Amino acid sequence: MNNIEQTTSGGNFVAAQLLQEIVGVLRSSSLKPSGSESKGYTAFCPLHDDTNTKSLSIGVGDKGLLMHCFAKCSTYQQLKEWFSAKGVNFPKKAQAPDADGMVWKYITVEQWGVFPFKWPEDRAEPIMEKLYVYRRKDGTPYAFKMRFAPKDFRRFRIEGGKIKPSWRGLKMDPYNWDVACKAAAEGRPVVHVEGEKDADNVVEHLKYAAFSCGGVSDHWNDDWNADLEGAPGIIFVADNDLVKGNKKEPGLKKAQEYCVQVHKFKPVKLLMFNDHKDSTDFIKAGGTRADFTAKIKSAKQWESRKVVKESEGPRSEKHCENAPDLQGGKKRSQKDLLLECTHGIELWHDAEGNAYATIPREQSIVEHLPLESKSFSDWLCFRYFEEIAASPGREAIKECIGTLSGIAKFRGKEEKPEVRIAHRDGKIFLDLANKQKQVVEISESGWRVIDCSECQIRFIRGKTLRELPIPVRGGNLPSLFELLNLDTDHQKTLLSSWLLSIFQPPCGAFPILVLTGEQGTGKTFMARTIKQLIDPVDAPLRAAPKDERDLAIAAENSYVLAYDNLSGLPNWLSDVCCRVASGTGISTRELYSNREETTFETHRPILINGIDEPTSRDDFNDRVISLKLSAISDEKRQTEKSLEAKFNRIHAGVLGSLLDAISAALSFVDTVTLEKQVRMADFLTWATAAEPALQMEPGQVYEAYVRMRQEVNDDMLETSALAQAIIRCFKGGETYDTATNILRRLVKPEDIDAPNFPKNPKQLSDQLRRLAPALRKAGCTVEWSRTREHRMITIRVP
Repeated sequence: MNNIEQTTSGGNFVAAQLLQEIVGVLRSSSLKPSGSESKGYTAFCPLHDDTNTKSLSIGVGDKGLLMHCFAKCSTYQQLKEWFSAKGVNFPKKAQAPDADGMVWKYITVEQWGVFPFKWPEDRAEPIMEKLYVYRRKDGTPYAFKMRFAPKDFRRFRIEGGKIKPSWRGLKMDPYNWDVACKAAAEGRPVVHVEGEKDADNVVEHLKYAAFSCGGVSDHWNDDWNADLEGAPGIIFVADNDLVKGNKKEPGLKKAQEYCVQVHKFKPVKLLMFNDHKDSTDFIKAGGTRADFTAKIKSAKQWESRKVVKESEGPRSEKHCENAPDLQGGKKRSQKDLLLECTHGIELWHDAEGNAYATIPREQSIVEHLPLESKSFSDWLCFRYFEEIAASPGREAIKECIGTLSGIAKFRGKEEKPEVRIAHRDGKIFLDLANKQKQVVEISESGWRVIDCSECQIRFIRGKTLRELPIPVRGGNLPSLFELLNLDTDHQKTLLSSWLLSIFQPPCGAFPILVLTGEQGTGKTFMARTIKQLIDPVDAPLRAAPKDERDLAIAAENSYVLAYDNLSGLPNWLSDVCCRVASGTGISTRELYSNREETTFETHRPILINGIDEPTSRDDFNDRVISLKLSAISDEKRQTEKSLEAKFNRIHAGVLGSLLDAISAALSFVDTVTLEKQVRMADFLTWATAAEPALQMEPGQVYEAYVRMRQEVNDDMLETSALAQAIIRCFKGGETYDTATNILRRLVKPEDIDAPNFPKNPKQLSDQLRRLAPALRKAGCTVEWSRTREHRMITIRVP
């Protein structure tokens, strides 16, 4: 049968409606349709002499309306044309959404023509509210911005006489540039406002030549100066974001940036309305040209860093996002000049008292930097060079940062800095760390890539952090496993669950992934690949940390801690890994200080690979997901270069499929009930919630985890000389004795030189306490009691 694909959001409901409409036409045309909606209809075909048999078959299939003449008298298109002539309205064929869920839309505007643009397939049809025409200084149109309701925008350019989407590669002038240039040529002042809507309203209602570069650039282009040469001055009107409750005041910061750049070329005034957000609100409230002129006259001329709010004079320090505002007639030091260069930044601190600055970048992008970082020092030097055209001295930089640090700690807000992954208000955020500072927002309803301006998370991006590709839909996690040496579905399930755990809510401990296997089993490639999948850095795999401070610093600069080729874990490192995976923090003495203690609140997933199991300590092994890799045959072995090339091709798709699973976990985690509450229950609950999205069977994660835990427990007992001695000596019986006597009975010639075999009764007791949980899982019993004279140990071995 010919098939009409359904193209609207109603699915087969639309096809069913269309079927009934067609059946009605057949009845009115005496073509005698018979049948039902569920089984379909037959009727006499209207396109040939069909008086004996009902050749026409119509019905609803999985993909839409089905229509076919078995006499083969006509094509589907001919049938469609006949029914259309009878008044049947066939739906237009849908456009398949692209990988980002976008479809093409077209709006025709009289005078200009057709505007093509991409639009989210799942959103309501776009409704144009306003078309802004960008013109060169001579009035020639070259670009457009279309505003929609609800508020959204699309940009277009004129190329080859046609309208094309985006401004990419187009040299842009401010909006209303022809209006501003004409006013400047006539010797009139010009007014700069934040957006196109404000510019049009000021021109229409206040009769001032207004323009806006807010939609073009956050920085003033010096090439524009010549076009405004004749203007006696420029008035910058800042948006008052405090009216809407935005204490970060992005409108004020942006206007300040423009004033700093322009005041060297032209007299500048900066004003902001007390009770109105912007010029449009001022006009709506009844503001007139006379009122606006009075405000301009009462505003003081911009001097260095002064910020004028209407006629109130300089804005106080605390209103300027905590950046200092230094004025005075005395000769200023380099430190003071440096401090003046910090206008427009926000200073803040974290719970440990570390100081940070949020600095503006281009196109409404901001960056969060530790004040003690080299990145902030470099930015400060560059800002000083831009303002003063000189280089500051080291001592001045140090003094400036010290002052800013004090302001951040005692005047700035307390915020939480994050690295790569953050949790806020039931959502998860993944920092892509690209030039646009984009972030993936993951919620129960799905995931989307958002711009820096939409994200309230303060991500810190160290110099070793590298960007993730923008995730795409349509990939799958199994394509990653094809590159890794995973033999069984059991191993793939465990690795999938560990990847999911990286995003789990911070209330539970992370499992520690341990990869073991002989030389040449692909452990290092697997570790590097799964680290780069989510948290790419310059050197993805590290050697074992030298001390707790070394590990803490690594955790401050990346999210997933990956250690390569470890031949074993010393007891201190095993304990630290457990604390970091559990989020209990690390305390260490501050460098060059005898009293100050530094606490690192660190909660990170950990990945370790090595030939042998890293440790026999039960508290560590209880947190482990262990994957034993088998040898790779020569026939299956591939070069790392080819494997990395394949990974780079699928990276974005695999990441997108993982994000789909994480969104599903957010939706279902509260509905999961484990078969039995075992250790690491938070992790298991989270991973189990994503099973449907990963096409796993119910309980598959739990089953794989319990099986792996038993294998880890068996391995630990097999590699423990003490455990083997206990099983050998007391098998099938019970002993009740002191540690001294038990040790005498256990020691055999082959055990004397065994590594870690207890050499005295205290060591025996200590090791027994650590082994007791593993022995219990194997059916053994270890208990302690006390008589008046001795401490006694009871051991039972089945």
